[in-house]
Amino acid sequence: MNASSAGALAPFQLPPPRYADNAFEPLLSRNAVRRLRQVQQAHVDTVNAALREHDAWLGQTIEALLRRSSEMPAALKQVILTSGAGHANHQFFWKIVRPAPLPDPSGPMLTHIVKRFGSFDAFRAVFKDAVVGLGGEGWVFLVMDPANAMHMDVIALPGDASVLPLGKAGLLVCNVWRHAWAGDYANPEEWLEAFWLLVDWEVVATRHTGILAGLKQL
Repeated sequence: MNASSAGALAPFQLPPPRYADNAFEPLLSRNAVRRLRQVQQAHVDTVNAALREHDAWLGQTIEALLRRSSEMPAALKQVILTSGAGHANHQFFWKIVRPAPLPDPSGPMLTHIVKRFGSFDAFRAVFKDAVVGLGGEGWVFLVMDPANAMHMDVIALPGDASVLPLGKAGLLVCNVWRHAWAGDYANPEEWLEAFWLLVDWEVVATRHTGILAGLKQL
């Protein structure tokens, strides 16, 4: 079973890439894409090794494992909250990027952004502040909170961590780890400007609709 696809079960493996390694150039180089996939593979290997020692947790999605991490033995919990989160975040990232730029969002997705942040440009400014504010490596998410009237927010998490144990539903994610941008850009802020041109706003809008309908999302 292809365990990196939506709903796939542990033990995990990476799916064939949706695009060729050079498909994102010049915004994301072939070398950067390969580094990202190598890092994700390392996360998958670490998670699978831990699950072999705790096989009662096999047969679940990575999303379910992250949501139920508080129930796990300490050693497994630590792996799931780090390498499991790293795998899930990379998986999420590959879902919301595409080689050909799309127009900025519209429709209900844009309406929600404007209601929360004031404008699309204001949202991007908040997101940039979160990237800069990390002061190091990590992930920045646009999320919704199903437990709080679908409140939308930007969350920055250092290292490898997931929004799922926080009860949030992800709309988009930017990888701010050095392996995502080093060699292509001088700093994360430059990488963020390129990232906006890679975001598949159609996928993000679909996720927004799904969350509003009560569907679980990474």
